[in-house]
Amino acid sequence: MNACETRGFAKFHDKFNETKAITYMVLIDQSKRGVWVRPRQIADATGLNLQSLLALMPRWCSWRRIQRRLRAGFYEYTITENGFRWFMDWKDFMPLQRYLDKIREWQEKHKPA
Repeated sequence: MNACETRGFAKFHDKFNETKAITYMVLIDQSKRGVWVRPRQIADATGLNLQSLLALMPRWCSWRRIQRRLRAGFYEYTITENGFRWFMDWKDFMPLQRYLDKIREWQEKHKPA
């Protein structure tokens, strides 16, 4: 692994980049279906902190990696081509299986009764 790969891999072991990667995974999946997603839906599906999403997602919009629209008084989000490209460029450095395991574990603990 070269120095660039080492730096790239290390980026995805902190909370901020984990939240970004998981959020982009959800947005990519939903955009394939033409669905826009609210931060609450992402938090409920993944266990990510809602307050973090509410703070971070507008920032990612300013980077033009996601976009939002106002619908029924709430912001909904989708991935942009720029965001999709970012995810694809970095996905080989992300611990994707760990993210998926973490989401699955959270969902198991929070199944509706």
